[in-house]
Amino acid sequence: DYRYTYIETSKNGIIRSKRLFVPEILKAKELLHNSQTPLLQENVLSFNDYTFVLIPKGEFQMGCFSADEYCREDEKPSFSVRLSYDFWMGQNEVTQRLYFDITKESPSDFGQCGDYCPVENVNFFNAIDFLNTLSERENLEQCYRVMGKKVEFTGVQCNGYRLPTEAEWEYAARAGDSFLYSGS
Repeated sequence: DYRYTYIETSKNGIIRSKRLFVPEILKAKELLHNSQTPLLQENVLSFNDYTFVLIPKGEFQMGCFSADEYCREDEKPSFSVRLSYDFWMGQNEVTQRLYFDITKESPSDFGQCGDYCPVENVNFFNAIDFLNTLSERENLEQCYRVMGKKVEFTGVQCNGYRLPTEAEWEYAARAGDSFLYSGS
């Protein structure tokens, strides 16, 4: 019974929230994108202790700058990337609890850490299976087609759960700045 809370904050500080059920997730995205109220930075969608943040489209310099002393050669030179779409990203890592709820598996070596610690010991195929199962459970499109050891990504337009692209990850981690490390 996954329920969502849709929260919108306007520039004048008015907060509106609406309780949504799973099939309405796409409607929530539509509400956020077509809102008549100017939005501040925070657009949040939450379910079962898991929070997603709407990352607005934009441009950034991807890779390392020549002055960064900790760069690998394959991270230079930096280059301009433009993300022409908004996207949702989980605010935190997938928890052991959420992973178990979806897969009925507990791969973590640090299980004694508790339900809200990040799941670990998950490989790429485990992650893809988790995301496809979560998407299927919520009647969303599966973003990956698995054929043996080959995985086909259906693309960023997929409305199901997926991993962020490298550009999306770096854009979100930079948070509008050019930090060497996320949030530093």
